[in-house]
Amino acid sequence: MPVADEERIDDALAALFRLAGDPRLHERRVALTGTDISATGHRLLDRLTEHGGSSVSQLASALQLTLPTASRQLQQLERMGFVARRDHPTDGRVVTYACTPAGRSAQRRFRTVIRREVRRALERWDAADRTELATLLERMVADFRRPAR
Repeated sequence: MPVADEERIDDALAALFRLAGDPRLHERRVALTGTDISATGHRLLDRLTEHGGSSVSQLASALQLTLPTASRQLQQLERMGFVARRDHPTDGRVVTYACTPAGRSAQRRFRTVIRREVRRALERWDAADRTELATLLERMVADFRRPAR
């Protein structure tokens, strides 16, 4: 791949990551959903919704969080009624967390707002370009997940 293409892709991804992590954008999503969940709490709900119940250490590892951060955020989500804590079925030392119906509902509201933002950003694109973008992004994600050689 030409260096210029690598730089353009890297620059575009960096810009998207900055936009996605913008605290003002998150605050707008909180206002639109009526759900006062932190950005980290949102990531935890995303993971639990997608992968099911997990321990604090599994969640921290998957999301690259410290154990204390993951634990605090999960406790906050539990107080809000968005996750439920359960004892591990075979290891009494381990606690797992799972989304509650209220947590899944909050997550759906966030995803609806995000999809609306994507729809607005791509509204001037023709259908073929949107389809190609979706295909290429899915391929890129799969390639990033593939173990490095």
